[in-house]
Order: sequence, then C-alpha cells, then structure tokens
Amino acid sequence: MIVVEFFSMNQPTEILEQIKNADWSGAKSLSRLLEEGSFHDRLGENARLLLLMEDEELAAFCTFADHDDVPDTNLAPWIGYVYTSEKFRGKRCAGQLIEAAERMAREDNDGYVYISTGHRGLYEKYGYELFTTLKNKHGQDSGIYRKKIK
Repeated sequence: MIVVEFFSMNQPTEILEQIKNADWSGAKSLSRLLEEGSFHDRLGENARLLLLMEDEELAAFCTFADHDDVPDTNLAPWIGYVYTSEKFRGKRCAGQLIEAAERMAREDNDGYVYISTGHRGLYEKYGYELFTTLKNKHGQDSGIYRKKIK
C-alpha cells in the first residue's frame, strides 16, 4: 500500500467516487467539499487529502489541514476525516496515514498535531493524549487530542 495526495493524482474522479460511496457520513461531507471546490476554503489553503491506496482501490483516507470541525481556535495542524474502508479495517491503515501526516508536520516544523473526535480509545494507541474538550461546528462536545511531534 502507498500513501498519495488526492490533488496530485491524474484521475481523482475515480477516487472521489470511492470516497462518496464510503459507508460513513463524514465521507459524504468530504466528497461534497471536493465536488463543490470548497475543500481548501473550509480546511485551509495548505490542506491535503491523504489516501492510502492498494493498487486502484482506496483503503483509507484522512486530511491534514489548518482547520477542522472546531471553529475559532488557533490550534493547528489537524488530522481529520480519518476513515478506513471496511475491507481494510484491522490492518493499521489509519496508523499509516497518521504517521504520514505527522511526517508532514515535522517537515513544517509544527510542535503538535491535533485530532478532534468523539471517539475514545482510538487515537491513544497512536500516542495522542486528550488535551481538552471543545464544541465542534455542530455544538457538540469534541475531544481534542494532541501529540507532540518534535
């Protein structure tokens, strides 16, 4: 499996269809941002969509961005929209993408990487610690996890 960036692909429409057909509401939201051309408006001009590919099949994806679903914060960068296709679950796909995003953060000289989630027990295994709780854009409490990467 290899990690590629969506916006550097020659035929992203095939991948967009795979994202759109994923069995998660967050994937539907992400596909709308991509279709509408508002991905960078929403997540920041330097935002990237990382894809874990096995041949032509999308195994997993996540974003690495300046913004996430928690408004009005100066925290950055964020790993978001983390998803693994059912067929690939249990194979550490999310971990491979998180590690790729952390390498990008190191290259950018960022001190911490943040994840906003309602899940507990998932990101701790990748070295993330609960930092605080904030309201997301839907007014729900979201755990803000962070990891020091320097």
